[in-house]
Amino acid sequence: MGYRQGTIWLTPDARTATINALRDVLESSVGNDPAPGRRPHMRSAIFFPTEEPPQHGTDKRADHDE
Repeated sequence: MGYRQGTIWLTPDARTATINALRDVLESSVGNDPAPGRRPHMRSAIFFPTEEPPQHGTDKRADHDE
């Protein structure tokens, strides 16, 4: 079993291209039927935006109620 998580910086177009590339790689195996030597493997992909880091060492998020 393996698990990796990390951050990649993508434009919206690059994100779409990355998702399509991953889909192309994985689709070649999706149609595999059970067979001797094959075990099922669950795959998951989650792409969600995160906050951008503070610019120039200052945190621009409000830490108080307005």
